[in-house]
Amino acid sequence: EVLAVALQQLSDQPKIAKMLMRTVIMSLNAWEGLRGFVCNTVLMKMVGKRVWGAEKMVWEGFVRVLT
Repeated sequence: EVLAVALQQLSDQPKIAKMLMRTVIMSLNAWEGLRGFVCNTVLMKMVGKRVWGAEKMVWEGFVRVLT
């Protein structure tokens, strides 16, 4: 729950942080139970922020989480 709150706060930032996707990937590796929350909340917010126009590293992390 604490990890989910932290991810939500990071995803609520107006600009996508460079290390957000790294944090998401590491969180999912540690706790697979977060996948539903990440897909339904964090990734949806990133779509709203047009993640495909973000830095290459962020976009690659986004795609990696989806696969």
